Amino acid sequence: MSALHEPDTPAIRAARAAGVVFRLHCYPPETPDSLTAARLIGVEPERILKTLIAEIDRERLVIAALPVTARLNHGALAAAVDGTRSKLAPAALAEQVTGYRLRSISPLGLPMLLPIVCEAGICDYGSVFVSVGLPGYELELTPADLVRATGALTARIASG
Repeated sequence: MSALHEPDTPAIRAARAAGVVFRLHCYPPETPDSLTAARLIGVEPERILKTLIAEIDRERLVIAALPVTARLNHGALAAAVDGTRSKLAPAALAEQVTGYRLRSISPLGLPMLLPIVCEAGICDYGSVFVSVGLPGYELELTPADLVRATGALTARIASG
């Protein structure tokens, strides 16, 4: 992409409001997957996070942020929030509660206050990447800033 236009999204506004220092990266919005996006922006795919919405014990929702290369360990996520079972929320519900479309859900700038759990292993990286809420853009920030800006707790929720 030529000139980098900074979109105005709730995620970017939330990062700015929290005083987060970040870098914006872009890639073609039609990029088929996060592994390709990682290659295009020149970073290890483990540093790009996916944001998943999970139902805990069929009664409450939780946000999980973990590397795109990992699988969510549902038992570990449930345990992290004092639950017993976890399953992914239906796509329509995930979009409704976050205000973002699938594949562009950000842990930042959510309209509802939901618990957020970040994979503890992300703290090993100098920076990580999260969606800004639009295809083709990633926001690079430190794991500490992500945890602080979202009020997240960290736990080992990833496997593989």
